[in-house]
Amino acid sequence: MDPSILPEEQEQEQEETRATATTIHLTPSSPAIIHVPTISPSSADKTTSLLQHNHESHHITFDEIGRHNHIVHHLLASFSLGADAETLQNQYDRNAEYQRPPPPLDESIITQLHDPESFQAQMENPDNYSNFLAFFIRQLSTSSLPAVLNEYVFSDNPLAHALFNRFFSGYYHPFIHLGYGLEFAQPAIVAEALAQACVHSSYLDDFFTATAKAARSADRKTLVHLLQVIHDDQILLDAVKWEDGQKVRDGILARAPDTMIQYASQFRVLAPYTESVLDEYAAEVIDAAVYFTAAAQHPRYVVKMDFFYMHAVTSSVFLSVFLRQRWLAPAAKARLIEWKGRLDLALYASRGSPRLLIDEIGAYPADGKGGQSELRPWEDMYREAAACMDDGHTVKFIRALKNGEQACGPFENENHVSTADRNGNINGVEDPQTPNSVKDGERWKIKAGMWRRVAMMVLDSVKPEYGDRWARNVGFEQAWKKYPLRAENGRVAS
Repeated sequence: MDPSILPEEQEQEQEETRATATTIHLTPSSPAIIHVPTISPSSADKTTSLLQHNHESHHITFDEIGRHNHIVHHLLASFSLGADAETLQNQYDRNAEYQRPPPPLDESIITQLHDPESFQAQMENPDNYSNFLAFFIRQLSTSSLPAVLNEYVFSDNPLAHALFNRFFSGYYHPFIHLGYGLEFAQPAIVAEALAQACVHSSYLDDFFTATAKAARSADRKTLVHLLQVIHDDQILLDAVKWEDGQKVRDGILARAPDTMIQYASQFRVLAPYTESVLDEYAAEVIDAAVYFTAAAQHPRYVVKMDFFYMHAVTSSVFLSVFLRQRWLAPAAKARLIEWKGRLDLALYASRGSPRLLIDEIGAYPADGKGGQSELRPWEDMYREAAACMDDGHTVKFIRALKNGEQACGPFENENHVSTADRNGNINGVEDPQTPNSVKDGERWKIKAGMWRRVAMMVLDSVKPEYGDRWARNVGFEQAWKKYPLRAENGRVAS
């Protein structure tokens, strides 16, 4: 037995011994942070075979632009929420048809990866995905998963710093992929995630380095406070153009880096890094991500979620996964929470910092009689999401919302507003020009039944009669023009 695994974790390890660095293996009792009570053996077998085929047959991106292969995310999310074998096969077939094969192996490059400087020289090249994958498969075949991750991701050296930062590139996709590998105890998927991170861009390095430095002397502010400050900042509003292709890189970080760093550095996880402290800060990030994603609505139009903001939500569930890893140092967990929260702030700014309308959530869906419809049971929404024939974003969103309800529930009735947050007109002081729900000083915005209301919003918004599933860049008026106007019930106009 691996000595890095604590005794209470050995039973799980024994159950999952057939999952190796080269072999994916799932059972109905495979660990999952969010799952239905009963999963069929046929679903587990089908997910295993499909993910094995994906592992061996597909690149981590499906085109030269670098758009991501979501098959792992989609199938594991659907599997955990009860999709049957036929549905899983259909979801796979739908998304496998546009994937591309992995690049060829180059043993000479794989050999070079044992040298840290050569390793870094080979990063950011998508053609090296197979080389990095083979390298990490071999590492995970001879060393424990905690040992490999601690060496290559969580150590205090230039290579680990470079790789850690890249887990947040590509709209969090390497972070998400690693989270799935850890959540379901699949070393082969962890190897994919490590290789994926290696071939991503380093454009966030300067941002993360600068915010970490500035944070040493920055006053701690809540994410809700910082979202409002960002919304009100004209420099950030002017920094992003509708025409920008990559709005974080080419807008916010190109035209207003100092302003963004100033605000992002004020989100800090304060020591001591106890389990309860880390849980609370992770919950704050989860709550804020759902808040700015779901409340960024345009009341003239039907409800839509922003495609880019959505990734702040679907990645948030993995903060909870990382916090459960007993082998991971508390300081590393704190850094994951900080990096995630800071990038979420930059992501919010990059789509035009839209006004956040909390009543769009609390009053959804209107019944046309001045009230609201009843809440749907989670189990009902699980079934609908797990059957969705998209690329996996819908079912991932629903899982993340259920996790949010669980992670944030213990804290949602506590404000924890600092003295600094109560000063001025941002928090705690009513502004007649701004709805009090936006500037009320709360740290926790999504509470109780609101988690299910957001889930209902998501499932309604992706229906075909509402147009394209996801809006893009919702802080810009142009993003909404192609969508139908809403009716009195808050849904589509007749």
